[in-house]
Amino acid sequence: VVKVNFNNSDRLPVDKETIAAVERLGLPGSPVKLLYDAIRVFIETSRDKSLVYMFQLEPGRVLVFNNHRVLHARTAFTGTRELCGCYINREDYLSRLNVLAERFKFTP
Repeated sequence: VVKVNFNNSDRLPVDKETIAAVERLGLPGSPVKLLYDAIRVFIETSRDKSLVYMFQLEPGRVLVFNNHRVLHARTAFTGTRELCGCYINREDYLSRLNVLAERFKFTP
């Protein structure tokens, strides 16, 4: 697995390519049922309290994570909340890291 993009609220219907990919696995049973069973297990696993780390950010705190490696979400919130998001692609991050490592003589 390279990355997972998942949002159950705006998930697309199963298409022919996805069904064909499941069929190529050679598993017994309906490919559509297998796919929806797998999605159900994925959702249940993602909600397993023993696997969830929850915390509340304080004003001014910054949270940085790899968007393709960390399954993340926000919970319901009462009151006002101001979020500022920023996306940096991996190639730009690694390029900048290498330039800084050379300039400041450290190994990333």
